Amino acid sequence: MVEGIPYNINDRVWVQLHDEGKRIFYEYYRREGDTQEEALRIFRMQDDGWIELQMHTFMMIFGPAIFMWKPLPFDANIRIAVKGTP
Repeated sequence: MVEGIPYNINDRVWVQLHDEGKRIFYEYYRREGDTQEEALRIFRMQDDGWIELQMHTFMMIFGPAIFMWKPLPFDANIRIAVKGTP
């Protein structure tokens, strides 16, 4: 049996984006046909860069930007949203 905490990738995470992360986020949604304002409204990015996404959305948007030896476009310490909290 594998030990660990079960986690569903449909659940939400909070991630603090750096400037490059914000650029990647906006570019992704621009390609999808959304404006920056629409993306911000949907995902409620806070002024300090924190944004709440489903884990699979986070992986889809930022996965291609993650490389060994390259700075991350977000803070490496993400927060897993606890069910039942806003």
